[in-house]
Amino acid sequence: MQVKTVALLTNFALGAYGVSECPAGKTIKKDLTNLFCTSSAEDAASCGATCCENDKLTCGGIGENCNYGTYSEGTDAWKATATTKKTFQQDCCKPVATCANTLFECPAGKKRSTGAGVQAIKCPGGPSSCVNVAQCCSGTDPTVCAGRTGVADVCDVATTVKGSDDAWKKIRVATNFKTDCCGAKAVCSTVKCPVGHKAQTGVANKACAGTTCDVKATGGTDYNTCCEADASVCAGATPACAASQYYPSKRPEWQARKQTNGCCTAKATCAVAKCKSGYKMKANVEMLSCTGDKDSCAEGSICCQLDVTKCGGLAGITCPYGTYDESTRWTSDTTQATKDAWNNKAATAATKNTDCCTAEAACSTDVTTTPAAVVTTTPVAPARLFSEHKHAITKTSGGSKASFVLVGAFTGMAVMFMVQKLRQKSEDRIQAESREVDGLLVPTLE
Repeated sequence: MQVKTVALLTNFALGAYGVSECPAGKTIKKDLTNLFCTSSAEDAASCGATCCENDKLTCGGIGENCNYGTYSEGTDAWKATATTKKTFQQDCCKPVATCANTLFECPAGKKRSTGAGVQAIKCPGGPSSCVNVAQCCSGTDPTVCAGRTGVADVCDVATTVKGSDDAWKKIRVATNFKTDCCGAKAVCSTVKCPVGHKAQTGVANKACAGTTCDVKATGGTDYNTCCEADASVCAGATPACAASQYYPSKRPEWQARKQTNGCCTAKATCAVAKCKSGYKMKANVEMLSCTGDKDSCAEGSICCQLDVTKCGGLAGITCPYGTYDESTRWTSDTTQATKDAWNNKAATAATKNTDCCTAEAACSTDVTTTPAAVVTTTPVAPARLFSEHKHAITKTSGGSKASFVLVGAFTGMAVMFMVQKLRQKSEDRIQAESREVDGLLVPTLE
């Protein structure tokens, strides 16, 4: 009798879902019941503060300070370094650098101090911190522009220093200060006055304050030296417009327009208004004039009013625990599309605390098991930083159930494997006994 061997599934891949990362020096809290992130995002930035706590077995989470004469690096790698309260000073603290180390560069125009007493002065931290210790770089470097402080180290009347940044400060003085560190002053003929302004008469060769002329409208350093308002164009004077007209002061073509051609144009009316998200058009206002062009119609209260059927038009929104008002988290980086989407959410005064609130991601460490394939390996699903749960507040026991399934499956397969072994041994014994009987039954030849 032939026995066929059946391949058994004995390997399991364990994939973690839910919280898998905390900021360096932090670890996931043991009890996450009713804890939520600060937004719906499931990442360390949103969930780290509420879902994680200090890891007392790391440099960043133990809460100890380095002894005098040593310092902590403070990097993420340092924060995540394993340690204990007993070994913190050894694992997490390094000796501070001194002025004698060569791993830092003095500020431009300064040079290292060489005195024996200075060399031993301790810096507050690593080598880079020595740059802020005055004693480490107390000498001036006469080989660069910033280090020349003698009486002769000044520019002539017609010249000025080429700059004040580090690039200029580090220029090597090969000849003398005037030659290597000074440059000719710019003159008014090198600049173009801003729109609505014109060059003054007879100032073409007049020197500006620096190597370039600054004539940015009336606020430029050299504006009064080189330029003046051009009264012949609209920007040269404040036009007086009728009540139904306005002067487009921000448009260059109108700023340069000749006053003889008129500087005022008709105001837009509410008929062309496009209200902002969260607002709606008022009734019977099509003929009313806005304050300027069509874009001005969306501002103020001439054409539009708050739409109380949308989140953006409702006030006094109070979100329940586990949810939040997105508009309170907007920053300068929030896109207008994101703002418009929330402002235009349908809601009423009765439903605003539900319809205008977004569920915060829930802190969770749910675990899912995935069996590996017999021939080809099935990749474990990517770990999620935090739970996919967005609305439910109660915790589930999915992880525990999955663990029981895993243990049961593994135990069952182990039993099957043992049965197969016993069956194989029985088959081998039967075949051996059969051969012995056959040998006894072979007839004797006479």
